[in-house]
Amino acid sequence: MSFPSLKQRAADISENISILSDELALLGLPQPSFEHGLPDPLHGDAPDSSARSAREKLLQDLDELRALLTEPTLLLTPELVSNRNPLISVHSIIRLGIAEAFPAQGTTVHDLAQKTSLRESLVRRLLAHCATHHVYKQTTNDFYVHTAASRILAENGGMRQWVLIGAEELIPATLKVRNAHPWFNMALRTNTDRYLSFLTL
Repeated sequence: MSFPSLKQRAADISENISILSDELALLGLPQPSFEHGLPDPLHGDAPDSSARSAREKLLQDLDELRALLTEPTLLLTPELVSNRNPLISVHSIIRLGIAEAFPAQGTTVHDLAQKTSLRESLVRRLLAHCATHHVYKQTTNDFYVHTAASRILAENGGMRQWVLIGAEELIPATLKVRNAHPWFNMALRTNTDRYLSFLTL
């Protein structure tokens, strides 16, 4: 079975970037940015369009390229051995009230620490880690401003709750799936692997 070469992958990515950029220009829409996020036609719930299709293909190709260039051990345990896990800091900034306390115009670490009654060193580390995932942006030394992602956390209480549920309930629950399997069958008084089959759909 043959696979695309690196140059072919790069050519495919470049072609879809051109398609996406041209479609946005044709619609009079801005380019995606960390500050403002995605134009509406690129959102997941937007109607099908050439721009949305190009975006989805780009994400798929880029994800595959990243995986291809990643050490196999890191593919197996990305949350444990890599820094590509925004939930580490995003969960904390929500739980500690930093997300809600962050002002619309931006803030210094010192002012935010005072506002939340937290240590400056803690606030600084959390914001710095978030910024590596484009949740907040550091503009000058110790001064941070909103990105589209951090603005959602500040303004959307439902999103904050969803992140907390994911971090505190859904993720821990995935580690209990194997233990839950026999109890599900016992509750239904069956020996069939219904629960396991459901998980593999």
